[in-house]
Amino acid sequence: MSDTVVFLEALLGKKAFVHSYYYSVNLVIALNFAEMLSKNGKKVCIFNYGKIKWEFFPYQLELKLDCSPGSEVIVFEAESEKEVPENFALVTSYRNLKVNGEKVNVEKVDANLFKATVEGETYLFKIVEGRIVDYEMGDLQRNLLELIKELGSPCSLTDVVNIASRRFNASRDKVREELQFLVNVGKIKVKNKVIELL
Repeated sequence: MSDTVVFLEALLGKKAFVHSYYYSVNLVIALNFAEMLSKNGKKVCIFNYGKIKWEFFPYQLELKLDCSPGSEVIVFEAESEKEVPENFALVTSYRNLKVNGEKVNVEKVDANLFKATVEGETYLFKIVEGRIVDYEMGDLQRNLLELIKELGSPCSLTDVVNIASRRFNASRDKVREELQFLVNVGKIKVKNKVIELL
């Protein structure tokens, strides 16, 4: 597994506010982000460290906390705006706080598959043994996106299903299932049997 996680790297230098209703997702994002900062030579301080439920985190952290001036501040599970200092690197919360930073909404797409949007860019990731892992789309999903581009977006849902099932040797039901997945992750929009790339 690669040490580079595109989703976490997208949060660097942004004063990111991660809004997610999933405690375990917020926990893993905060701790993985803290480790990444530490590996990059930064001092890291985690506010609300006492809120961490270690039974949800399966491995030993590879960082030393240092809450001295100049440290990168991570606020874990902030309850209100009052808990967020002016200068922070990352804030996580299940509450929809109004903080001065880049808001990153994290949504569950499928079992252990999450979608986050950072500056208009969508990132898909999974959590594997306490680590954020970027999700790579499958061949059929990538091929469907290419086919939609080839046919010209917007295009007919029926055409995409028929052409894809023959060209990619997949059942029509499988093609529809993958198209629904692409809708769920925000790659395409389907309305009145017309597909459009987003």
